[in-house]
Amino acid sequence: MAQRSPTSPTSAYYRLMRMMLAVNHGGKGLQPTPHELDVVSRVFVRAGGSWAQVFLGGVDDNKLLKTVIKVAVAKDLISKAPKWG
Repeated sequence: MAQRSPTSPTSAYYRLMRMMLAVNHGGKGLQPTPHELDVVSRVFVRAGGSWAQVFLGGVDDNKLLKTVIKVAVAKDLISKAPKWG
């Protein structure tokens, strides 16, 4: 099994959330940590979402995940990339 690292998480839900952040909030310069993605994942599940349904293409669960991510970005719960210079 591959090692889990902050730069390349091996879990599919990490990759999916990073992709959603890049597509929907790409211009904001976000750089989420694994801990922040864990928090978003727990909120998603507590709100009634199912990861199985997300990966099977469930529209309601995908919409809920996008909403949870949107709220996390709006409340600055996702860290931004450091600015140089």
